[in-house]
Amino acid sequence: GYEVLRVITPSMEPELPLDTLILIKDVDEEDLKEGDIITFISEDPSVKGFYVTHRIYKITESAITGDTIYVTKGDANVTEDLYTVKYEDIAGRFVRIIPGGNTIGKWIAGLENNGLYFLIILLPILLVLITYIWQIMSIILLNKDDDADNEEETEQGDSTEN
Repeated sequence: GYEVLRVITPSMEPELPLDTLILIKDVDEEDLKEGDIITFISEDPSVKGFYVTHRIYKITESAITGDTIYVTKGDANVTEDLYTVKYEDIAGRFVRIIPGGNTIGKWIAGLENNGLYFLIILLPILLVLITYIWQIMSIILLNKDDDADNEEETEQGDSTEN
């Protein structure tokens, strides 16, 4: 029921700084209250399908369906979010910032830079692959040398027997 997420916008600063890792947990609908920080899948077309972590600003009832809806707002935002949230779109409630999560989050954000990604991830893999190929080539060449030596010994053995 827990998930670790990285904060990728400053909308919840100073409570949740940019690039911080946070822990969220599944939550029952009756346990949600105004002031809770929740992570949800937003209906906003500019972020549709992505998680958003904002505070519940107001809990109300839909005039059309009668369902409970949540009005949310980022702490650093001036206005409420334009799109309300339904319970089924809530991924979880904020539990805490992961200790050291700011540093780890900045490293993860750094991996989005192609150059850094290459240095940290791809270069070591490439070096291991080159070393592996080098070892295979060495084994093949040593076996060829051994085979050539064995053939010479066999030929010399044949000529001394005649």
